[in-house]
Amino acid sequence: MVLERNLHRSEIPVDDFHQEFLQSAQWKEFIKDLERNYNVTVERETSSVVIDALGDCSEDLLKQVRDKLDDNAQQSDDIHLTEEEWQLLKTYHQTEVEDLCKKTGTGRVHVAFTSPSVIQLSGDARLLQDVKTVLEQFVQTIVHKTVTFPSAGLFQFMKNGPGKMTVLGIERKCKSHISITEEKGTGDKAEDTEEPVLITRMMAQDIETDT
Repeated sequence: MVLERNLHRSEIPVDDFHQEFLQSAQWKEFIKDLERNYNVTVERETSSVVIDALGDCSEDLLKQVRDKLDDNAQQSDDIHLTEEEWQLLKTYHQTEVEDLCKKTGTGRVHVAFTSPSVIQLSGDARLLQDVKTVLEQFVQTIVHKTVTFPSAGLFQFMKNGPGKMTVLGIERKCKSHISITEEKGTGDKAEDTEEPVLITRMMAQDIETDT
């Protein structure tokens, strides 16, 4: 009875992004040291870490556990883009994206251009959402412009002919991505779909669009 009265339990909540660390060898070694140094038992439950001790758990002990969990809380998330947006950022703005990630995430969140439409973030769960918000705001500054060619001949010249080098030069000069595609029709009636609409899409930051 006396033993039961002196047995105290403390619980520290954990999230899904803690689970991988809680199964690691590093966590198990950390727990062994705590149990040896503080004469406590530490167990992992579904949504918390439970510490049983004779007498109150010291604040130092609880702080060590919280800090260890926070320092190793890992999470990943994706930012989804169009292929054109992804190519634009990958080709001309990757350094800016990485710098924003490093600054906002204090070096604890990493960014990777994975598939041709996804930017993947991984790292400290406490900072990851802030990094994602900043990068999404950066993506929103992209300017989208559509230009219709006056003739099919000009379209072919710019897409496959000598004009293709002009397009590449504009991309480099303006740090833009230009996608020349052919789309059918602009109207609701069947006769409106007979002639192709020849379109180029340009995306860039700080680019003039009054053309």
